[in-house]
Amino acid sequence: MSFLTDRLRTELDCRQLAEHYGVRFRKRSTGWWLAHCFNSESHRRGDRNPSLSISAQGYKCFSANCAISGDAFTMIAHFEGLSLREDFEEILKIASAKANLDYSTLRLEEKQRHTSRPVYKNPTQWKRYKKREERERRRRKTDQLKYGALSPASNPLTQPEPKPKAPSEDLRQTIYRFMVSTLDPNTPPPLNDHFPDPFQDAFSIDPRHKRLEIMQNIWDIVAPLDLSDQAVKWLKSRGINPDIAHAYGCRDWSSAADQLRELLSLYSVEELEQTGLVRTQQNKQKIWTGLRALQREDWAQGLGVPVVHPGWPVAPIAWRWRLFNPFKTRDGKSFKAIAQYSGEPHMPSLPLGMTPPTSSALKDLSRWPSLSSTPEEPRYAVVLCEGEPDWLSVAEVSSHIESDLYIVPVGLIAMSHGYPPHMSGILEGAERIVCVMDRGNTNKKYALTGGEVVVEQVRGTLLYQAMMNNEPFEHAFNRIENKIVSSLQKDDFDVNDLHKHGQLQPLIEQLFGDLL
Repeated sequence: MSFLTDRLRTELDCRQLAEHYGVRFRKRSTGWWLAHCFNSESHRRGDRNPSLSISAQGYKCFSANCAISGDAFTMIAHFEGLSLREDFEEILKIASAKANLDYSTLRLEEKQRHTSRPVYKNPTQWKRYKKREERERRRRKTDQLKYGALSPASNPLTQPEPKPKAPSEDLRQTIYRFMVSTLDPNTPPPLNDHFPDPFQDAFSIDPRHKRLEIMQNIWDIVAPLDLSDQAVKWLKSRGINPDIAHAYGCRDWSSAADQLRELLSLYSVEELEQTGLVRTQQNKQKIWTGLRALQREDWAQGLGVPVVHPGWPVAPIAWRWRLFNPFKTRDGKSFKAIAQYSGEPHMPSLPLGMTPPTSSALKDLSRWPSLSSTPEEPRYAVVLCEGEPDWLSVAEVSSHIESDLYIVPVGLIAMSHGYPPHMSGILEGAERIVCVMDRGNTNKKYALTGGEVVVEQVRGTLLYQAMMNNEPFEHAFNRIENKIVSSLQKDDFDVNDLHKHGQLQPLIEQLFGDLL
């Protein structure tokens, strides 16, 4: 067992991983959780009576027809459609991302540990060395079983009671280290000749990249389109004004399907893969759901929701496809919004609404700072929310609030993606950052709910940026503490539900209060 795999097995909790992949649980106890088996092919009628037990370290199905078992790596391989033998490197990268660890850093550390081992030419000496390593590993495992995550040296049960300390900066430093630890260090390297970015974020892209050309051509076709009756019906069912959604760039591509198919036929498969519209995996070609909708597949019909980078508000850089009729697969995985594949070179996951597409109606509706005609830098605040309906709900509410403060809605999809550290620039200039989302499930790694983890990630991102700017910690902590305001809702009543019941606008006005 290598250092890398051992570390990832320690960090990953198979139960949380299964929840992320949509596994349905029936019963949860202290160690093992009972769930419906995701290996549906081995169950004649689907696993009606849950037979899959999942612990933090692994899982096992006790059905005689199935009997699958494994750990976090085999679970990732199953859900990502990868081969455990042939694609193990890719599995390790995915596992590192899910554990919020930098894969390249882990590889480097493993290499350093390997080179630091003594070289024994004598086989007897090598065996003695391996035995010492094995004894040390068993000792650590025994300590974990006996004392939990603590070793005897740090276990408070074996130590004298510490003397009480006077209140100091120690607590704040601890909070700071926790928040910085939630940051994802995987920031993509900037490309050459990048276009200007109004927020000076680390992410940039070459304007000659094929992705931008294809996306701009798609936008030229879909921008003039009106929303279809089906799209209007879906938006109204979520309490969203179709005019607002249209002004923010949402489009149903169905009426221009022939034009879009003709456009995409001009490009090679390699160019479409760079754009993230097509993906080749295990010699199989996967087509993004938005393109499958163009092929008249009923299940894939939906609304295209744009994702635009602040430095290139000419056209969306990517799309999310929101299905009109969400569904669940046999293994319990829910499909309602499907993002594009990342493409090559790898594009980071961008939040919704960092900046909307250029539109004449948009100036009156959202009044984005980059579209302002005033020479001085305008006042603006940011509302962080979750998915597409939440983002559009906040956008509609912000368009009705009369103030010289620009309210910018940003949809994060943050419970699964987190806030991208490379998009910290927009947070720096905001007068207030309001986090409105549901609480989500408890993250056992941090003992916080998903919504609370997102708030701490945002706080940590700003503190990290302040540290890089050599700002005194005490000053930065107080400034950021006063800037961030959160309102986390119960799980069965999200932001879009607040909007449908007319409660979102009063809440937003209350959270901004003195700034409006």
